[in-house]
Parts: sequence; C-alpha cells; structure tokens
Amino acid sequence: EGSCYFTIDKGNIYSKMGVSAHPDLTIETPFALWIDIMNDKLDGQRMFMEQAYKVTGDISLMIQLFQKEV
Repeated sequence: EGSCYFTIDKGNIYSKMGVSAHPDLTIETPFALWIDIMNDKLDGQRMFMEQAYKVTGDISLMIQLFQKEV
C-alpha cells in the first residue's frame, strides 16, 4: 500500500517510495493491477480504455512506457 514513483533516465527506470514533488505523469491504480500490466499479464492500453486506472499529465510518457521505448 501507499504511493511510489518512477524516474526514467537514459533508458533506465528507477522506483522510489513516496510521491514525486513535480510529476510529469500521474497514474492512479491498484498496485496488483499495475504489476500485472508491467509484467505483460494484462494489456495496459486495454485496461486504460476500460477505465481500470486513471491518468493525468503527459500521457505520451505512459505510451512510451508501454512500448518499452523510454
């Protein structure tokens, strides 16, 4: 439970506990759902279209994340 955030730098993704002070993108989702999306057990775009989670900010960053082109 709680909040975590990711920092993407030069193709690497780092995760930290807490809330980013200046997020470019915010994704509100149950943790288990997000883990299944990141492990390719669920389609992230489909889950977004089904409103399984909320996104605010620069949605192009999320698209890049799903394409694994960060």
